[in-house]
Amino acid sequence: MAQQNKKPNGTFTPPNGLELLRLNEAIKKRKEFNRASEMEKFLRGQQWDWFITITSRHFMTLASARRTASIFTKLIKLSSSMNFVQGSDNHLIDVAKGNDGLLMWVAEPHKHTASGYHLHCLLRLPFRFRDLTNKEQFRLLLGKSRLAVGGEHWTNQNGIEGLWHRVKLEPYKGHRASEYCAKYLTKSLCDYDFLPIL
Repeated sequence: MAQQNKKPNGTFTPPNGLELLRLNEAIKKRKEFNRASEMEKFLRGQQWDWFITITSRHFMTLASARRTASIFTKLIKLSSSMNFVQGSDNHLIDVAKGNDGLLMWVAEPHKHTASGYHLHCLLRLPFRFRDLTNKEQFRLLLGKSRLAVGGEHWTNQNGIEGLWHRVKLEPYKGHRASEYCAKYLTKSLCDYDFLPIL
């Protein structure tokens, strides 16, 4: 906080420009902290199944991050519109139950914003996916997220195949993921949205 300067005769001297700048920055950080704290409480109050990070080998802008999240949501919807999903032991699992899925995504800039963005997502699967094991959910989400960001595989000039994109899927275990996502919701360089999966 800016120090109040008093002249020898006891009159008040207003803070200089640098002190005002520091004071304004402190107020701004406090407001950002309060917004992030409120959003974190809201996110913690939701029931999430997965914390997902999607990084593309291509340059990802905010618009392409939004498009990727939208496509990811649509692919999950499409996979469930068939009413049955094939389980790992080739049994068919009925997925035509409930419509309570939600994807919250936030686009975070890489350390050097010139290299684009990557996505962090909190996902609550629709009830119709809850009969799938974690392993089955993992495989389904891995394939859909890779497709959403632009495809699964590439081949170099030597014929060696690799993955274009990196996807990290973790079962939602605690509030650290909510805290992490909430931190970026208040940043000016970021974008976010909540997409229902019906």
